[in-house]
Amino acid sequence: MEDRKNIVIKVKYPTTGTKGSVAHPKLVDQWDFKKIGIAAGGVLVVLLLLLFVFSGDDESTEQTITIEQPIVIEKSATIETKVVKGSEKPVSKVSESVTKVGDTSKIVLRSMLTFNIKDSEPQAPVTSPLHVSKTKPVSVFYFSELNNLKGKTVYHEWLLEGELITRKKVNISGDNWRITSRQYLNDNIKNHWVVRVVDEKGHLITQIPFQVIYE
Repeated sequence: MEDRKNIVIKVKYPTTGTKGSVAHPKLVDQWDFKKIGIAAGGVLVVLLLLLFVFSGDDESTEQTITIEQPIVIEKSATIETKVVKGSEKPVSKVSESVTKVGDTSKIVLRSMLTFNIKDSEPQAPVTSPLHVSKTKPVSVFYFSELNNLKGKTVYHEWLLEGELITRKKVNISGDNWRITSRQYLNDNIKNHWVVRVVDEKGHLITQIPFQVIYE
């Protein structure tokens, strides 16, 4: 029969202070401020770089480009509105001197003033100066025959001393087109008339100036 052997393990604890007391391990909190500062500095640098990159993209995408366009000034027919003696309609101050269309010899076939229109044709022409009774108004017709303006719009304009009295709009639907407009003339201290045809841009096609003498 084998002899049993006892194994004895001895553990020796370091002792401090009173004999027999067991020392407990101590936890010591110690911050490495140098490493923390370096890490924080690196994060700050990265944030600044990202802010710079994104702000640069915004400026490039939101940049406004201004292109200066040439200013084009067109002549306007209407400047001021008032009422002429003997007419209840408001009129506009315009310039009798307007830009004229180039060669109109192939456009204007006929242009004349007359006292009467019969079967769409003018009768005897009116000569200037035109003598009108102060007590009896008279009507005058302006007749014009235009060519090669199909699809265009023109205007018959009656002006008294530079003031627009009436304007008739005409849409031309054929190659050869006759236009008639009428104006009543009554006693007025003004007597210088101009009747004309202008295009949509106000360019002069043809005109007839005439004087009226009230007797």
